[in-house]
Parts: sequence; C-alpha cells; structure tokens
Amino acid sequence: MEICFENKELMQYRLSFSQRKTVRESAEAVIPEANADISRILTADCSICLKSKEAAGTNVTVSGEISAAVIYVAENEQKLDSFKLTRGFSLSFETEKPENEALCQLDIELISCEAAAVNPRKLALSFEVGAVLRCYRDEKLFAGSFAPEEGAQLHTLISEADCLMLQSVCEKSFSVNEQLPVGAGDKLISASCRCETDEVQIVGTKLIVKGRAHIMLITQSEASEALLCSESEKPFSQVVETGQEGLTDAMAEALVTAEYYEAIDTISGGRALDCEIHALLQIRAYASKRIEFVTDAYSNRMKYLCGFDSASFLTETAVQSISCRISEKISVPEDCTELLNVFIAGKSFSFEMPAVKTELIADILYKLPTGELAVIRRRVETASETPFEKAPERLIVQNSTYKLAEGCIELQAELIFSVRIEKHREAAYVSSVTLDESAEFIDCPSFTLVRAEGRSLWTLAKEYRSDVEAIKRFNAAEPKPYELLLVPKTN
Repeated sequence: MEICFENKELMQYRLSFSQRKTVRESAEAVIPEANADISRILTADCSICLKSKEAAGTNVTVSGEISAAVIYVAENEQKLDSFKLTRGFSLSFETEKPENEALCQLDIELISCEAAAVNPRKLALSFEVGAVLRCYRDEKLFAGSFAPEEGAQLHTLISEADCLMLQSVCEKSFSVNEQLPVGAGDKLISASCRCETDEVQIVGTKLIVKGRAHIMLITQSEASEALLCSESEKPFSQVVETGQEGLTDAMAEALVTAEYYEAIDTISGGRALDCEIHALLQIRAYASKRIEFVTDAYSNRMKYLCGFDSASFLTETAVQSISCRISEKISVPEDCTELLNVFIAGKSFSFEMPAVKTELIADILYKLPTGELAVIRRRVETASETPFEKAPERLIVQNSTYKLAEGCIELQAELIFSVRIEKHREAAYVSSVTLDESAEFIDCPSFTLVRAEGRSLWTLAKEYRSDVEAIKRFNAAEPKPYELLLVPKTN
C-alpha cells in the first residue's frame, strides 16, 4: 500500500529566465560648420538611457540610446571644442512568453565607448552595451508537506524552514527635476545622470522607495581652458502600491529612461541649468514565511519504504555593495607644463576571490611649453579585496580627484562594486511511504535499555519501534549521552 503525502502550495513569483547579452554599435557624424576642425580627441563623456522594453510572444526587445559628448582639441586654434553624438541600440531575448512587460526586469550598462577622428570634420563613435534580462512567472510553488488521513498510522518527523517568497514584481515610472547654478559665461559641454536607490520602507501594502539622482556636469568658462567637472545629488521618494499584505523585504533598482537639460535665466538674474530626469523603478517584494514539511517517516507495524523529493527555498536576497577608495600615481609627460584635466574614460574589472582587479583608462589634458594643448591616455591598474563569493556585476567610479605632485599625477577615486546575492536552502522531504503487509517483520522487546551515544530520540524511536513522546515519558527530561535510556515498544 502506498501512502502519498500532500503538498501545500502557495502562489508566488519564480525567476524563470535570466540571460546576459552584449551588443556593439558604431556611428559616424560630420561636425557642424560652427565647430572648429578636429586635431586630437580628448575624451568622450557618455550616458545610457533605456528607451523601451517590449514583449511580443516569446521575444523581449530592449531598446536604448547612447549619448556621447566628444571633447576634442581644435586644429590651429588650440582650444577645446565639443560635439554631441547619439546612437540607438537594441537587444533581443528569446524567452518563455511573459505575462506582462513588468515581469521582465533589466540591468543595462555601458561597457566601453571610444571616439576617433576619421578626418578633421568627421567623428566615429563605437561602443559596447551589456544587458541582463530577468523574467518572472507567477506559479504555485512548494510551501510544505504533511501526511494525509490514511497516514495516521505513521510516525512523521516535521522540520521547519524560514524562507522568502516573492509576492510582487512591479515597476513604476517617475521623474526628477532640479535646477543647478552655472556661471553666466559657462558653456555646457556634457550632462549625464544615474539614479541609485538607498532604501525601501514597507508600510502595509505600499513601498516607499528612497534614492538619489546623481547629475554629472562638464562645463567650460570663457576665462579658462580647463574643464570643470561637478556632481550634484537630488533625493527622490516614490510610493508604490503592491496590493500584497505581510511583506517583510523589498528591493528596487532605477534605470534612467530620458534626460533633458536646458540653460535658463533665473528670477534673481543669474543662470541655471534646468534638469529633467525620467526613470523607471523596478521592484521585487518578498514575504517571510515559516513552512513545515516531513523529512522522515516510519511505521511500527510493518515494513516500509520512504519516497523522497526535494525543494529549494530562498532564504536571503540582497544587493551587496562595497566602496573602495583608491589613490594611484600616474606618470606625467616630460613636456607637461600645466595639468588641465583628467577624465576617467573607461573601466573594466576581473575577479579572483577575494580580490577585484580594476583597470581605469585616464585621458589627460595638459599644456606644452609652447602653450599648445596636448592629450595623452594612461591606464591605471589597482586591486581591492572584497567579501564577495562571486564576481561583482557592476562597477561605479565616482568622486574622482587629481593633482600634480612631484612629477606625478595623484589620482583618487571611489570604486563601488555591487553584486546580487541570493541564498537558497535545499531540502529533501518525504513524498510517499510504501507499506508491505506481507513482508516478514522482526518484532522488538517491549522495553529496551540503550545508550543514546549521540543518536537523537527520533533515531532511537525509529530503530526500536517506539515514538519520541513515549521515550520522554520513561526517561529524564534531558538525558546525558552516557545514561541508559528505557525505550518502550509502541504500536
């Protein structure tokens, strides 16, 4: 006779698809007539925006746009000039048919971007974009097991596990507006933004997502040949309705979808840059549940055989970040008489636990003894220890500073590495018990004296056809390992 155990199931979201893809794109453009001819490219300051995410059948298409402010040294005039170049990109993923686009969450990053002069009037831009698409599906998933009524003759061992169940996957669009003061004669060279979430508060069925929009500006004043790089932060707070009760944890990420910048006159008579940032919040909300399941079973009446199955429970999820402050020295060209600017033009990293090796590309603008402007590129390598057990997924370089000292450029920057952590517990549970009434069943004495010697009461009860409660009734509440236990046979 086979007794099949019953499973408890709950509706929750499951990660059904995860894939990373990259795409390389290139573009060429003729600079406007008002711009001076190109002598040498200094750097390309780039930003990335998500434009659309469309699901059609089993295909999910992601479209975006790269904006690059290409800064160059003008020919003959020996001054800096700039030109903005934009280029779209798209990535296509083949996945299971998603129920809706909100269940398809995305991470995108600009891996590299290079600008080159084709001729004095033409620029070429090449870049690489990486994207990770994660799709979720609403399903009934295992949330415990128990013996049916016909299994009353069985002794069962119940185990408990605390797990996180994904109850809500949703998104919300929002915008951030800010005005930043600029000098009356300052020329805006480049503006870009990224959005970071700091915390998620749970209030009933609502989530309050707090974060910051980091706005980075590159400007140039009429009185100086050097460029001024500045960063500003604008806090934001968004309320998201999930419709789910009992939430205990939530995660949110923000992707910039559009940026608009316009120089305006202020009421006080000054000048300001009006910034309008549009972004998309991607949210996952969890509820902590304690589930019970049968991990062992036996019969005192006849021979038995347990059938097992297994399940995986999510026990912890988080985005783990670590910040490292680096200070590196870069050699200066011998003909440098004045250091004007240092730009971090590129970044890459590799992971060899526990260290992350980082390579930064620095574009350096300086003056020659003749007063002319010159450009040189240097690579900076550094290693940072991290607590990560797997490779970081993202690197942000921010708050970079530099100064000329003792024939070297002292470059300092903050490196922020982040990785998504998910911990699971694998558990085996009893799915069925087959009883054999015809098989020979060797009887046990009514009472047995035995030393536990490290064995649990459950193990003793199973071996001598007893049960845990009966053993407890005949012995001390907390028997010592060397004590003799009286184990009664029960039916």
